[in-house]
Amino acid sequence: MRIAAFLFVLFFVPAALPAQSAAAAAADTVQRLADAGFLHDDLASFAAARAAAARGLTRAPNDGLLLHYAGYVHFRTAVLHLQSGKGEGVRGRVGMHLDSAEHLLGRSSAVHPLPETYALLSSVQAMRAATGSPLAALGQVRRSSAAMEQALELGPANPRVWLLRGIAAAQTPRLMGGGAERARGYLERALALFAADPARPPAPRWGRGEVHAWLGVVHARSGRLKEARRAYEAALRVEPEAVRVRNVLVPRLARAEARARGETQP
Repeated sequence: MRIAAFLFVLFFVPAALPAQSAAAAAADTVQRLADAGFLHDDLASFAAARAAAARGLTRAPNDGLLLHYAGYVHFRTAVLHLQSGKGEGVRGRVGMHLDSAEHLLGRSSAVHPLPETYALLSSVQAMRAATGSPLAALGQVRRSSAAMEQALELGPANPRVWLLRGIAAAQTPRLMGGGAERARGYLERALALFAADPARPPAPRWGRGEVHAWLGVVHARSGRLKEARRAYEAALRVEPEAVRVRNVLVPRLARAEARARGETQP
């Protein structure tokens, strides 16, 4: 029996492990490229991340983590296109990437359900409601809420779930269940949960700087300018290369601070 067991390990286990480790390595590569795209607002990095995901999925087409990251990259790409708003066909590109994100995240949730996957699906539906047909918006809002409920059920202490919930609340009117104060509560909860987040590669681990940035946005909207500046400074300590924080949010805050002092800025 011991000889048979030894032969099983010798001849069968090594064949399985490389495929698993290769998929995990591919997933980590996709996340690192996606992080670069997010930090630098760089569509080329997102394109490289999508290409790396596609290569990985040709070898492991049903790997849940790879599918998750592939969907994550398409979601991030859609957000960047929406933020830039440049060129013709922006709405079409946003819709195309949201379609891909929804498809890939749906496949991921079927084989390797992660709280982050459902939270991202919620964000995808929320973006659809905000950018698509008003006739379809109500159904998309309902699907967004259902996906977030699933995310919270799977990961009640997952910081990325609370981050995405906070972002959604920040972009939703108070009368519809959002607003700055509710968003601040969700984001502060995410911040506390990040302190104890055990995520290690290749598990999802994005969001540590982003939560500070969004707290800064919420503080600034509420007129808490000192708190906003502290939040942006914290975001840049975590992610010094975050160009949107440095080049968009901090200058916008500086103008608000100047107005509060009675000064004028160009």
